[in-house]
Amino acid sequence: MPDLERETTVWCPGCRIDKYEVLRQPTEQEGACEHVRKWLPGNGGERHHLVCAACGTNLERKGEEK
Repeated sequence: MPDLERETTVWCPGCRIDKYEVLRQPTEQEGACEHVRKWLPGNGGERHHLVCAACGTNLERKGEEK
């Protein structure tokens, strides 16, 4: 797999742990891409892309804290 451009990092604001990165993967259609999740080490055993399995907090894009 070629190096893909990182779009954002998703993390748990409750645990303060980065969970995964969202990468852009080019498609056959020029100028279009699809998103691929790259799970990061140390983010817990269970993987759910919307809610933290450890504390139940909704995951957010990093840098969008309220």
